[in-house]
Amino acid sequence: MADEREAKLLAPADFVVPDLDDVGTGLSVSPVRRQRMRAVYFDTADLALARAGLTLRHRTGEPGDPWTVKLGGSASGSELVRREVTFADGPMRVPAGAADLVRAHVRGRSLVPVARLRTVRTLRELRNAAGDVVVAIADDRVTAYAGAARIARFRELEAELKTDADDESGVLDAVVAELVADGATADPPMSKLVRALGSAAQAPPDVVVGDVGERSDARDFVRHVIAGSVARMLAQDPALRLGAAESDIHAFRVATRRLRSDLRTFRPLLEPEWVRSRRDELGWIADVVGAVRDTDVLRARLREHVSGLGPDAAGAHPLLAVLASQRESAHGEMLVALRSPRYDALIDALIAASAEPMFAGAADVAVPARTVVASLVRRSWKQLRREVRRAGKHPSDEQLHDIRIVAKRARYAAEAASKVFGKRAGRFAAAIADAQTVLGDHHDAHVAEQWLRDATGRVEEGAGGAGLAAGLMVVRERRERTRLAREWRAVWKKASAAKLRRWF
Repeated sequence: MADEREAKLLAPADFVVPDLDDVGTGLSVSPVRRQRMRAVYFDTADLALARAGLTLRHRTGEPGDPWTVKLGGSASGSELVRREVTFADGPMRVPAGAADLVRAHVRGRSLVPVARLRTVRTLRELRNAAGDVVVAIADDRVTAYAGAARIARFRELEAELKTDADDESGVLDAVVAELVADGATADPPMSKLVRALGSAAQAPPDVVVGDVGERSDARDFVRHVIAGSVARMLAQDPALRLGAAESDIHAFRVATRRLRSDLRTFRPLLEPEWVRSRRDELGWIADVVGAVRDTDVLRARLREHVSGLGPDAAGAHPLLAVLASQRESAHGEMLVALRSPRYDALIDALIAASAEPMFAGAADVAVPARTVVASLVRRSWKQLRREVRRAGKHPSDEQLHDIRIVAKRARYAAEAASKVFGKRAGRFAAAIADAQTVLGDHHDAHVAEQWLRDATGRVEEGAGGAGLAAGLMVVRERRERTRLAREWRAVWKKASAAKLRRWF
């Protein structure tokens, strides 16, 4: 798996690739190599992958594994950054791992060949003084077929950055500038498949996040908020299946919890049973993924404590081993859930919800979004204020956790409102987020202390020092929890300032 950063340009048939000898100090152009490549692209019949910015292909004629999945990425100008995953299986069937990566977009539909591409590639490489490739420039003459019919022919230039060195990162831009100056066209980047298939592959994806503004009505606003979270879930889904990096796990769980919270906020506008069923299923997958995320958070905390234990640090290693085993088990359960028909059905339901939420019959969703949103944020704020007052001056750990949950809902509601109220709603959301962060850290300290107390009983016999290390870390967590409980009051005072709420 690797992140691919490349620029794609179109070139006329008579384009002459410049020498490129002067694009970077100490760089030289290697001898030209030529390759003849054949690729078969697989997708659903309605091109769900291509429309979502993903490709799945089997290609021969170049070094490396023949199967490649390119995941959605970010584009800037002519440059495209995407995650690329390769597989070594034979050509007759899509590898199971490749099919799993795109499962959330396919959801039971068949993956079939949708195009064949024949490419004659002329490859040039810019190398530094150490002989390492900095930028590879591929001059591709492509002929595309659907069945026996030729559907496209074009010439494409790809300039791909092959290094992460800061002093060489500007070389790609210099290469692109020189190619454009000599007549290449820096169009918005797209895959060869999309270029070959044309408008059908450029149709909207399954989830369309429409624009909203001050003049939007409530119907479009609710669609926008739901679609945004569903799109983020789909974007993060492949990363969870690859290796579940901590940042990917966190992003996916935030998307699910945000959507679940937003559905609760919009409940006065929506059919109650429709909301309940979707929130229940979102709660299920959020808990499954959250079990992995929680171990990541706990592991980071314990590692930080271990670094300060000095001669007693060795006693913490058996505890970290228990946590690693717990994480592995939670990750396995997450993969089972992501590969289940239940999850497929949830994604289907959420995609449908992003296009057409089920509004309550009595709800007037044609009114301006600003009117409805201000009311919903006000409602969330009152619930939060009521929870804080109920907890009193000396709230328990459980009460602070309850406040945190309600604060998160108020924050999400205000962040959604910023789409139509702008910076005023954003400032209120940021202040609530600060309070939520303090309460989140407090909860993490509480959870860590409880885990440490329980984990010592699961450490293998003979792991001397584990009890002492756990005790020392419990003391640290308790001190941290006490500090955060005091800090909470000051943060809450700022978040509850009347000036932040004037807009609603």
